Amino acid sequence: MSGHHNVQTAFRSEVTGIVAVMTEINYISKHNNISSPIKIGCDSLTVVNLLNNLRTPVSTAANHFDLLQCIQHIQQDSSMTFSYYWIKSHQD
Repeated sequence: MSGHHNVQTAFRSEVTGIVAVMTEINYISKHNNISSPIKIGCDSLTVVNLLNNLRTPVSTAANHFDLLQCIQHIQQDSSMTFSYYWIKSHQD
């Protein structure tokens, strides 16, 4: 995800990818009447821990409030149950 260096972070990129995946899953599940638990893997342990413990409502003062609120909206709107797990990434 591109953006100004003052706001663009690896965290924001990871969460944006998760929002995209959740949006597609939610769309497909609604149009095909599917309801199932969904596990989403991420190589950022910080992101995984935050999303698995996301409080409602997200504080407007929270970093990346826009994306976190979007995730909460998708979770509330979806017939799917989302959880997140850490995938150990490669170490160069």
